[in-house]
Amino acid sequence: MARNADLLHRLSRSVWLLLLTVCSLSAWAQAEDEGEPAKTIDSAQAISPYFMPVYYDYLEPHFYRTLERIPVDTSVCKVHQYDPIWQDRNIYQTLGIGAQAHKAMNFDYEKRPGFALITLPYPLYHKEQYDLKYYDVKTSFTQLAYGYGISSENEFDATHAQHRGNLNMAFNIHAYGNSGYFPHQNANNMSVDALVHYEIPSSIYGFRLSYIFNRFKTMENAGLLNMDDYIQQVAKNLMGYNMKLYYAQSLVNTHDVLFQHYVNIKDAKKRYYGTVTHSIQYKYLKSSYFDTNLDSTYYRSIFYLSPDTTRDTLLCHQVINTVQWSNFSPFDKENNKKYFFHIAGGFMHEYVKNYMAIMPEEVRLVVDSLAAIDIFTPNDSVYSRRRPIYTQNSLTPFARTHIRLFGIMDIHAGISYTFMGYNKNDAIANASVSWAINRAKQHFLAFSADFYRVAPDFIYSYYSGNHHRWTIDWKKQNIMKLTASWQLKQYRASVTYFMLHHFVQLGQNYEPITNEKIANVLQIHLSAPLRIKGFGADANIYVQYSDNKTLPLPVFAGKASAFYLFRLFHRKMQLQIGLDLMYNTAYYANAYYPLLHQFYHQSTCRVGNFVYLNANLNIKVQRVSIFARFGNILSSIKIKKVFAYSNYFTTPDYPMQNLKIAIGINWRFYD
Repeated sequence: MARNADLLHRLSRSVWLLLLTVCSLSAWAQAEDEGEPAKTIDSAQAISPYFMPVYYDYLEPHFYRTLERIPVDTSVCKVHQYDPIWQDRNIYQTLGIGAQAHKAMNFDYEKRPGFALITLPYPLYHKEQYDLKYYDVKTSFTQLAYGYGISSENEFDATHAQHRGNLNMAFNIHAYGNSGYFPHQNANNMSVDALVHYEIPSSIYGFRLSYIFNRFKTMENAGLLNMDDYIQQVAKNLMGYNMKLYYAQSLVNTHDVLFQHYVNIKDAKKRYYGTVTHSIQYKYLKSSYFDTNLDSTYYRSIFYLSPDTTRDTLLCHQVINTVQWSNFSPFDKENNKKYFFHIAGGFMHEYVKNYMAIMPEEVRLVVDSLAAIDIFTPNDSVYSRRRPIYTQNSLTPFARTHIRLFGIMDIHAGISYTFMGYNKNDAIANASVSWAINRAKQHFLAFSADFYRVAPDFIYSYYSGNHHRWTIDWKKQNIMKLTASWQLKQYRASVTYFMLHHFVQLGQNYEPITNEKIANVLQIHLSAPLRIKGFGADANIYVQYSDNKTLPLPVFAGKASAFYLFRLFHRKMQLQIGLDLMYNTAYYANAYYPLLHQFYHQSTCRVGNFVYLNANLNIKVQRVSIFARFGNILSSIKIKKVFAYSNYFTTPDYPMQNLKIAIGINWRFYD
């Protein structure tokens, strides 16, 4: 009762705050209509409007390409989707709250050349160099956003981009915190990145310096001890359910620094002979899993002496150097020429040094003392945990091209091959052809093919920890991806076929498995917006088929949103009401194993076949947008013969949230 009273108090306070803000903005809109709005002068000595075009594109750290100009979305339609897990372009299974592990329901495969120790299960929050945005702004652009989910969620996002002369800078921070709704569910993450690009006035030399820091701290409860208890609602509140773990936690820290500089080769007559680029990148990863008061029924095997505490640690250092020549520079923008031939080629050298499950000094002393009196005979694998278990050097030559013919045909192709090290004999090749039916209207037809002959992530081949150990010499994964797609502005349709042989993943015994028989996956994707006056709708739909039991997929997975937009106070205020919907058919979704930070195949529990429905209210006045979001509103319906919404899981043992209310604000500045 006390918790419910506190929740109602928080809710009423937040609703009053929201109403006060709405009234203030309404009055502001009315007041500004009485006279001319104040005009300010920016650093470019031009009148600053309420909207100034801002564009961006994602940078590639080593295998760069020409940049597109993607406009920043300033509409009110998606403001309430402030967390990436809720955005309708992302269809993921989750652990119930943001910032924790998640996995896409739509199958895909992409592998970049080089070493990978582990693929972390936070793709929407964990930033890497190819996730950085390079902004194209006239002077400056700032965006601040804050979301508060009653009663335990806080999310903050800030972006600042600045252009001054030949200097371009960008800074981003994203922070998320949630104390959770079930026992031991707390999650916190933070991602900070900065980018600086400078080119001297003669354009002969330029450089880029970027840095990324990611931190994820998660209380790992491993999900419900018994899903049926929750489905039958046996506890009075969420804190009354039994979880598998009560003391485990994960901490992941990464640092990523890249320095890239280039020289545009020109003669005295300014004739261009290409660009030579050198990039050096340092990557640091430390991932720790810690638990006390161990439950022997949860941990399958134990390879250590202390009965009370376990700590499994991954630590990896990578240094990557790339040298290449191209006939375009890393920051060139796409042009509208009818004919061009872009080519780039070079090599990448990579040095890797990683550690696994370093043995604490006190445990080493116990091992040595027991060995001295012949009670315990340690093998080499025990002592190897005290030193680096793997170092490698690898060399990867690569080549890429982009050709345009007749103004309507674009051909992209790339190839790479790795010598030495863990990834020895890895080969990646891709090619695509697109026809511009009408380039001005963004009307395209395209075909692409990707081929991978690659080693799996390192932890699937070699692992040494307190509860798991294996050394497996896998055959190369052979994966082919063929795609045919059609696009007209934001309308997209595609058909993709995957063929996978020796594909490696984690099996239901928490150990790696591979498919000896070829697996086939067929996928149809449709994405379509609809705008009719004030009414709008968006749909993002996948239809999939897999003929392999170890690659279970929902036959249907999709998100849709519908809204109506009102313009008030002489069109100075926009008010939007809408609904967001997510649905997927039932399937054997992968379960999550926190000790290895990986999803694994299971064939005992089907999840899905429920409707996840949200309602939202968005308000926009000039550059300020506020929202109220009511999540999973069907969970409050108690007619179980019609709605069985206590069974809303996207991942086995991890329920989705009950009725969730969130409010927030998004504010943009252009000077």
